[in-house]
Amino acid sequence: MPFAGRRWLALPDHHKEAVMVIFSIARFRGVVAVAVAAGGLHAAPWAQSAGTEACPRPMPGSAVTDPPELAKAGDGAFHLTARNSGTGPEDRDAPAYAYRFCLRGNDDARLQAPVLRMSAGETVRVALSNRLQAKTGFPETHVMTAPGTSLCVPQPDGLAGGNNLTNLHYHGLNIPPRCGGDETINTVLAAPQTGGTADYTYQFTIPANEPPGLYWYHPHMHGVSQQQILGGMSGIIVIDGMEKLFPEVGHLTERILVLRDQDKPNPADREDAPQDEPWKDVSINYVPVTWNGKASAAPQPAPQLSVGAGERQFWRVANAAADTAFVLKLQYRFSSAGPWQDQPLELLAFDGVPQVDDSGMPGARSMTVTRIVLPPAGRAEFIMAGPPAGAEARLYSDDYNRYLASTNPKADATDATDRQPARVLADIHSAPAGRQKAAVPRQAAEERVKRFMNLRQSSTLRNRSFFFTKDPADEGNFFLTPEGRTPKPFDMAAPPDVTVNMPTVEDWTIENRDSESHVFHIHQIHFRVLEVNGVPTDDRAEPTLRDTIELPACRDWGSADPEALYQGDPAFVGKNCREPFRVKLRMDFREQDIAGTSLFHCHILEHQDKGMMAKMELAWNPQAAREEARILREQGSMALERSAPAIEPGAQSVVPALMRTVSRLLGERVAAVPDDAICRTATAEAADGKR
Repeated sequence: MPFAGRRWLALPDHHKEAVMVIFSIARFRGVVAVAVAAGGLHAAPWAQSAGTEACPRPMPGSAVTDPPELAKAGDGAFHLTARNSGTGPEDRDAPAYAYRFCLRGNDDARLQAPVLRMSAGETVRVALSNRLQAKTGFPETHVMTAPGTSLCVPQPDGLAGGNNLTNLHYHGLNIPPRCGGDETINTVLAAPQTGGTADYTYQFTIPANEPPGLYWYHPHMHGVSQQQILGGMSGIIVIDGMEKLFPEVGHLTERILVLRDQDKPNPADREDAPQDEPWKDVSINYVPVTWNGKASAAPQPAPQLSVGAGERQFWRVANAAADTAFVLKLQYRFSSAGPWQDQPLELLAFDGVPQVDDSGMPGARSMTVTRIVLPPAGRAEFIMAGPPAGAEARLYSDDYNRYLASTNPKADATDATDRQPARVLADIHSAPAGRQKAAVPRQAAEERVKRFMNLRQSSTLRNRSFFFTKDPADEGNFFLTPEGRTPKPFDMAAPPDVTVNMPTVEDWTIENRDSESHVFHIHQIHFRVLEVNGVPTDDRAEPTLRDTIELPACRDWGSADPEALYQGDPAFVGKNCREPFRVKLRMDFREQDIAGTSLFHCHILEHQDKGMMAKMELAWNPQAAREEARILREQGSMALERSAPAIEPGAQSVVPALMRTVSRLLGERVAAVPDDAICRTATAEAADGKR
């Protein structure tokens, strides 16, 4: 026992376990004392007393364990409770970085941020209870209920928005943005002390064609999303079935790793702060990843991971950070003086969608990479191999700077703003190989991803363009603007910025005309990345089917003066950006189960909370979609395929193929409509006497 007495006995079990892990590591490395590790348990002035912490977290150097999995309760629902710490009278002067949020399964601190496992076609219920306490000094949301406001959760008129309001977003799931589903605009849970409604049960059905993969849940309360997620309020969703596409994962040990960030003391407040000191602390499954840079008087041990020597494991990694990107590498070295060597990773899925060709088949099965860039909200699933006996190994995040443009003044190495230095996310140690599972029958691999099929080959109905900018004189104003409109911060009460008549496929061009990176994310759907800065992408070389993509800063401002970036640009449309970073994305709006009012935004949540978000109405209206196509065709803004498609073998494909051919002869564009939607539409119109 590292130390004895009443102080040890009073510690929660997880603190005892963490200290024992650090003590063991210290003994293994020949370290005599663990005073640093043990000293970390001394209560800071703002810390809650042992045993009363609402959102307990492991000590530095702890073993990384998988998140707990939550079973459904007797009523068939997953039960989650929102809690926070640092809200008592003794915490009055607590800094923001000491404040924690969490979602607890069954309101049990041992089930913090539990994994929710679901299956395609399943009806899911999630019962959320809000028990957040208000915290002074934090920003308030931009939401308040006005008389007559139609909310999914009934609340009293005039309920003011505060940092103790919350809700849930089911990130990446292709479920409806309507009450009870993935609705984040009018779903507001108040804390009990406000007199509002604090309990709500979501109920939705996972689409039968939902791809297996890694998704996640987190609050989406505009104005405080960043603070709640920085505090750790997020968890993982797994849609089962990956082994049906990649049979090899069926007999591998699965590891779920969640990367998060948290506020820390601002290095800009210290004159002696080194230029590479980060502005955020990070963690892996809540184990702190301490920055051992020049400012570290006593370096802390890295989180600890165990993998069998040479053992292949299936790792599912989510970036649940609010503002931090990670550049993941698995590295080995074979002597203490030798170089660290990047190791191959078999990338199977990205952003919850398996790596498949445009027909939905796994194709080459996987792609081999040595580096995975995970922007905030990005997820990667890959097979790795444990180090050979005698080798050192680590999970590493390379250096990253949000100001990437070569001629961008803020890219200068002397500017440390939003610098994210390289860090060791975990030391990896050899251990006995995990228990092997029975292999999945080979024929299971014949299944394909049925959603997003033939997206790259689909004809497009409309091209839209949007751009990222900000008001440099007011860091509170960030903009995501449709081309041709004046930038303005997002307004929850404003009408939709975009209306999409479905079913359809659209091409969206997103430009970053700003001096820092932004991360585009769209709710309800995934998209194919067609081009990056005008260069076509290759599905075989990079993940192109995703729900989140990073756009680095403007590539050429033509000025070395940071004050001149928006000079002569009072509307903040980024006209001084000579070469914006640009992506072309093919948007899949072909499914009826996503209809409703949805959002797209920057997933650097500081930017989202400060207005970099837009609203869209997804309207299921086949007739309007066809009429819109006719008008666009007459205007000459849309090119239709002239050749009839080959009829594929199989009875189910004959009718849709024939209807597509007939539709071209009739001058209608329905090529992007899924087969079942075509049949449904034709049947309905025949019944109405329209055909």
